[in-house]
Amino acid sequence: MRKGFLKILLISVGGLLAWCGGTALFAAATFGVFGGFTHHISEQIKKDKLEFAAAETCTVWHYEKLKKKPIVRPEVELISFYPIDQDSEKSPCPMEYPDGINGARAAFGQMQASLSLSLTFYQFALVGDRNDDGEYDSVELQDVIESLGVSYLAQEEAFQHLAKLKGKFDVVHETVEFSALTDGMQALFTKGYRLTPEDHDALNKVSGAQQS
Repeated sequence: MRKGFLKILLISVGGLLAWCGGTALFAAATFGVFGGFTHHISEQIKKDKLEFAAAETCTVWHYEKLKKKPIVRPEVELISFYPIDQDSEKSPCPMEYPDGINGARAAFGQMQASLSLSLTFYQFALVGDRNDDGEYDSVELQDVIESLGVSYLAQEEAFQHLAKLKGKFDVVHETVEFSALTDGMQALFTKGYRLTPEDHDALNKVSGAQQS
């Protein structure tokens, strides 16, 4: 009986989470809007770092391949045995970038831009917490949301505000639209917001410039 009740309860809670925005509701309840927003961005930063490192590695790999020009040997030596280079079999780069160094370079540039945007957006989120108390008060929340060109409605719940912020970040990150982000940052600066020493420390930590 109890197991049946718990199962029904879990199904009901799951339905409620889906109806209310799922992850945004959970994150808002767990971390608050500020914590949920910065957590969402930091997760993307981790992904961007991995993809950036992979593109960088393959760019170097293809470049090294180009430097190894084939040696012209006398015809008499063509029948000799030479070990096959196993590099291509071990490296995923030929499969990831079949068009060679041009494809790897293009991916490297794209990943570099994506990572830069994510880090700058994280900085923006930190600046919005004017007094560095780890949460957005009502004024800060309104300023942060409106500076990104998103409508702020005071009657909305925390998870709805968070969903808007996460959605805006995802769109800007997908399109690598730096102008929307820089305009938002400038709007906050105009209202007196600044990057504090605490913000610098938090940014360095998530970027990897500072060891935790």
